[in-house]
Amino acid sequence: MREFVFTLSYERGVDTLVDAFIDHPDVTALSTTCVATAEHMWRVDNLFGPENALDRMEALFVDESRCNECHAVSCDTERSHEVLDRAPTCRVLYTHRREIHGCHSIPYLAVQHVGSGVLFETERTGSTYEWTVLMPDDTGVGGLYDAVNAELRDGVTLDLEHVTGHQGWRAGTLTATTLSHAQREAIKAAVAHGYYETPRECTITELSERLDVARSTLQYRLQRAESQLFATLVDDMP
Repeated sequence: MREFVFTLSYERGVDTLVDAFIDHPDVTALSTTCVATAEHMWRVDNLFGPENALDRMEALFVDESRCNECHAVSCDTERSHEVLDRAPTCRVLYTHRREIHGCHSIPYLAVQHVGSGVLFETERTGSTYEWTVLMPDDTGVGGLYDAVNAELRDGVTLDLEHVTGHQGWRAGTLTATTLSHAQREAIKAAVAHGYYETPRECTITELSERLDVARSTLQYRLQRAESQLFATLVDDMP
């Protein structure tokens, strides 16, 4: 299997939901499930971030008067949304959409140009929407790339990131939805700055200075986050 990774970048004002992501750069949306056929698309997304920002995101996601999956233009397609889980710093959202002529989702285009059985991962943050498509080794990606590019609306650009061998799959390992936003940001910063490397590239004091957070507060957040992550990992072990 190999991965085809590309990113859509949006200008402000092109899409109401993207504008909300731009206004709240500390919100991340990760897909856990995304399935498509020639007629339908289903997906589940996890949104992480501060509670006030997620309240705004949720309202936009579940608004059935707008199409979150139409990367070309807004269109009158059948769609339904449901909140599967709601926590202060996390939302789990379900979407079902019926494909119609002239208004296609990216998963639909992948099925048309790659074939059935492809898998998808997505990550949305700020003005960018990154797609990872997992497909057989002998599958060409030129047709899919051209199809996505042909349907872009004004103010959206498409960037090819890479086409490589399978690098690992995140969808089945999205856990820790009970982490607070502060704990999640602490873990992300610790990883980014090498706190968990051997030897460590950053001390807890240096990390606290980077984040402008008291050393004791940061240490507590990391310890609590690590405890919850390990507990979740053990619960998921066979």
